[in-house]
Amino acid sequence: MAFNKLLSLEIIQLNSQDSVVSLVWGDKLIGNPEQKILHGGVTASALDLASGLVAAANILTQLAELSPEIIAQSLSRLSTIDLRTDF
Repeated sequence: MAFNKLLSLEIIQLNSQDSVVSLVWGDKLIGNPEQKILHGGVTASALDLASGLVAAANILTQLAELSPEIIAQSLSRLSTIDLRTDF
């Protein structure tokens, strides 16, 4: 996941119930230079990664058969979050 690497997102913990994702702070991630606030897109991407990982892990634990074809078919239907922020 090249975009996650660009944002320095790292998976710390993962199971079918929760995940922990961290990032290394960098000035390139600032959305508001005046207040040094993290860009909303970085926050959304971290949430998307964390929730998508849990959804995928949960799907995999519920599959009776774990052949590559079944895994690919099940995960291909997985969608990510739809996030909208109003200012």
